[in-house]
Amino acid sequence: MELYNICLCMGRFQPFHWGHFDLVQAALAQGEQVIILLGSHLSVPSIKNPWSSEEREKMIRMCISPTEQARIQMLPIYDYETNEQWASIIHREVYTIACLSDRIAIAGHHDDGRKFFSQWFPDWNYVEKIRRPNLNATDIRIAYFGEAPETHYRDKLPPGTLQYLRKFKTQPNYRQFCQEFHARSRHNRDRGKPHDLPLPHHPACGSAPGGSQPNC
Repeated sequence: MELYNICLCMGRFQPFHWGHFDLVQAALAQGEQVIILLGSHLSVPSIKNPWSSEEREKMIRMCISPTEQARIQMLPIYDYETNEQWASIIHREVYTIACLSDRIAIAGHHDDGRKFFSQWFPDWNYVEKIRRPNLNATDIRIAYFGEAPETHYRDKLPPGTLQYLRKFKTQPNYRQFCQEFHARSRHNRDRGKPHDLPLPHHPACGSAPGGSQPNC
C-alpha cells in the first residue's frame, strides 16, 4: 500500500485519550509524515480548554514512541468565526510543511463527518477509524475536575496522559479549575440542570462552527 505523504489529525485533545491515540496511530499507518492540528490555540484557560497547546503537545508526546515522534509535527490552530476562515488557515499552515504535489489525507472517526471534511478539504482524502464506544473527553474532564476517584477515567487514557494528569494535580491551576467546576455544578444544580461543560462544535473539535459532536 502506497502511503500518503502527509496524514493529518485534528482535535482539541482536552485531554488526549485512547480515541485520539487511535487516530494518531491510524495516521501513522497511512502517512509518511503526520501533522497533528491542536485546536483552540490560546483560548482562555477554562474547564473546557484547561491545557495550552504546549501542554497538550507534551501530553501527546508522552503517549507516543520516540520513533513515531520523529514522524510527527504539531501545529496549533486558533478558533475562528467561520468554517471558511478555519479551513483557509489550515490549508495555509499545512502547506508551510507540505508540497502542493503531496498526497494528503485526514484521519477521522467514521461518524465525524466525511461530508464535512470533503466540503472544506476536497483535495485531501479521508481515512476512517472506528470510534471506541463510551469515550468522551468532556466526561473525563467532569470526572477529573469534579475530583472523582481516578478509577472513573483511568481506563480511558493512555499511560502518558494519566501520568501527565497526575502531575497536573499538584499545580495551582488544577485547584482553580476544580473550584470553577464545583461552582458551575452548584449553579446548574440550583437551576435544575446537569453538569454543563460546553461541547465543541464540529468534527475538528471546536475550531469553527457547524457540524457534529466529537469526543474531544
